[in-house]
Amino acid sequence: MEQTAMKNARYVLLALIAAAGLLTSGCRNEVDKAIMMLDGDKAQQEEAMGIIAMSAQDPMPRLVKALHDTKKSVRIREKVAMLIGIQGEKSGSDVAVPDLVAALSKSEESVQLAILGALDKTPGKKAIEALRNALSSKSPPPVKKKAGELLNAKAAKLVESAEALFGDAAIPKIIELLEEALAINPDNQQVRLKLIGYYSLSGQKDKANEFYDANGAFVRAVKVLGPFPLKPIDHINPKTSNFSKPAATADGESMKWFDFNDVNESGKIDFRKDSRTRVFRSIFYAGFKINSDEQKTAALNVYVRDKAKIWLNGALLDFPDATNEQEERTLKVKLRKGDNTMLLMLGSMRQSRFSVRVSAPDGGKLDGISYGL
Repeated sequence: MEQTAMKNARYVLLALIAAAGLLTSGCRNEVDKAIMMLDGDKAQQEEAMGIIAMSAQDPMPRLVKALHDTKKSVRIREKVAMLIGIQGEKSGSDVAVPDLVAALSKSEESVQLAILGALDKTPGKKAIEALRNALSSKSPPPVKKKAGELLNAKAAKLVESAEALFGDAAIPKIIELLEEALAINPDNQQVRLKLIGYYSLSGQKDKANEFYDANGAFVRAVKVLGPFPLKPIDHINPKTSNFSKPAATADGESMKWFDFNDVNESGKIDFRKDSRTRVFRSIFYAGFKINSDEQKTAALNVYVRDKAKIWLNGALLDFPDATNEQEERTLKVKLRKGDNTMLLMLGSMRQSRFSVRVSAPDGGKLDGISYGL
């Protein structure tokens, strides 16, 4: 009797295992069938989504497999990508991110856009990094544009939270939120400028300078000579300029250089700030030294609202016309080892506002240089 009971129990156990296997197989087949229904009409698509959402088994593996199956129609893979995003959002898991990234590189444009939507719904830093990679990669323009929009939307929520705070006590939290927003999309210049402003407001000028100088340090102190009448002549000899000695002017007088260093983190040198330079219809000269650790090619980036001439080591540079008065104009220059003398002649009907920074030829930061007077 005891042996018969043990034998029957073994049969029951085997039956339960077999039933479980059939049930699991049935669920997988059900998900696969639902995935194929995604190519149907709206009613079939809604039914398929309901089946997948109510599945007793985790549908993610089947969805991921379908996303990679290029034999399936574009419409199926678009819907599958969307469902992967919904599943990730619902579970709070970023497990599908590597598969979404892998499928992104080999999918049609419309599927790529759907994959970006899935990454947007997926929580975690890996999904944000994948969106950033899509923004900076060789993706089609619509894909890059969509990635940027999604990243900016995420950043905007943090900026909105920051702007809801007020008062001196809230500044550290505002900075924290803005830093997080900028980390989402480092190319968002509006967020960058807001953050720099709060760095300055909180007394963190070094951090503000670091952000402004990321693509080449700005000149924040110059020697100034003037004012001179607003006439199209060289009022001094650029080849013999020496900032430490009085300059001989064209009319035979002697004039001393003076320091101008009231320059904010943005690098804008604003002659309205000093009574000596706050002169209408005038010409001023501004000069400084660029010290280079070796001979090298550099980019000189100059923003100026008015007329200007520029000399490097006494040689007149070909200063391009402005296409937009708010933008910098860039000149490629050769720096010699040691000190290089830079001189600008600035003519203005009001008061000059300008900035100068030296960068690498490709626009990045140039190591091995410093400024002096």
